[in-house]
Amino acid sequence: MREIRDWISAAQRDLRIGVVEMSRDSATEVASKAKDRFVSGDPTSWWMALRGEYQRVNSKLFSLSMLFPNPATNAYLIPNTEEEELPVYEGSIEDFEKVLNDCPFFEYCVVATDNSWAVVESDHNEYFLCGTIRVPVE
Repeated sequence: MREIRDWISAAQRDLRIGVVEMSRDSATEVASKAKDRFVSGDPTSWWMALRGEYQRVNSKLFSLSMLFPNPATNAYLIPNTEEEELPVYEGSIEDFEKVLNDCPFFEYCVVATDNSWAVVESDHNEYFLCGTIRVPVE
């Protein structure tokens, strides 16, 4: 779905923020490592086949930046475009939140640059927190 890339590009331009699309080779490497670490098999949406333990959090109660002690943390945004080679964006969590708020909804994953955690948002208003990230019980 190329339209997701177009939405992100428009949000980057309109908001003038530092979210940058990675080169195809770098994006393929980052997405592959994240998928290997957090996902089993080849599901259409990553949240459907998460590997290991995870915490479910209502995304209507918590904004993305509320999940992190430091929203200025750099990470990767991997939108679920259903393309074979997923695009990957570099930026801060707070900038990702701005971009996501400026776009129509789509499923995505935000991954730590060291692959220690991932946040996957589903179309059911839920975040799936994987790896080392946890928030207090709602």
